Amino acid sequence: MRSQIFLCALVGATALVGCGSKNEVSEDILGAAVSKYLDQTGNLCLGVTSWPVDVTPGEIDLANRTPGAGPAGKMRALESLGLVSAADTEVVREGWGGAVRRYQVRRYKLSDAAKPYIRSWEIASFNPDGGPQTRTLTDLCWSKRVLDKINGWEGPHRDTDFKVVVATYTYKLAQPAAWANDAKLQAAFVGIKIAMDGAGKKQDFVSLNRTADGWKAQGTN
Repeated sequence: MRSQIFLCALVGATALVGCGSKNEVSEDILGAAVSKYLDQTGNLCLGVTSWPVDVTPGEIDLANRTPGAGPAGKMRALESLGLVSAADTEVVREGWGGAVRRYQVRRYKLSDAAKPYIRSWEIASFNPDGGPQTRTLTDLCWSKRVLDKINGWEGPHRDTDFKVVVATYTYKLAQPAAWANDAKLQAAFVGIKIAMDGAGKKQDFVSLNRTADGWKAQGTN
C-alpha cells in the first residue's frame, strides 16, 4: 500500500515538473526567442524597395537647393559612395484620356559594389486588373540588429488563446557596412544614425506567445 502511495506521488510530482518546464520563463529562454525574432526581422535597410529609381528635374532642383533632400538627394549620397550608377534617359507615361507624355529623368541603378548588401523578398500584391500577383522588393541593407541583452519581462499572462510574455531588450549592430558611417548618407537617410545611436541603449520590446515549440513572436517561424 505504501509503495502504491509513493508511486502515485512520484507520478504526480513528475507531471507537475513537466507542466512547469513547459511554461518556464528565464532570461536565457527569452533571449533565444528574441534572437530568433531579430534574425528574421532585424535587417536594417535604406527603405528604397523599387529599383531602378527615376529622379525628375524638379527633384534634382530640390536637391540642388537643399543637399540630401528628396529622392535626388538620397541617390546622390549613394552615388558618391559608388553604390549606384546614374544615366539620363527618357520615359513615356500615359496620362488621363490616353495622352502620352515624354519627359527626361535621371535613372539610378544599384552598382556591382552594392551587391553584397542587396536583400530581396516577395510580397503578395494585386495587378492593375485587381487579380493577385507576387511582387519582388529589393533593398540595400547596411547592418542587422542582434540581441544585446534581455532587460526584463512582464508576464506570462493570458491573452485570448495564448500565454504572453512582453520582453524588453537592447540590441547591438552586426558588422555594419563601412559606408553607413558617411555623414552625407546619414543626412539623407536619417534612420541610419538613429539605429546607430540606439545600439546598446534604446530599450525595445516584443510580445512572445507560448507555443508547443516554445516562446515565439507573432509572424516568426
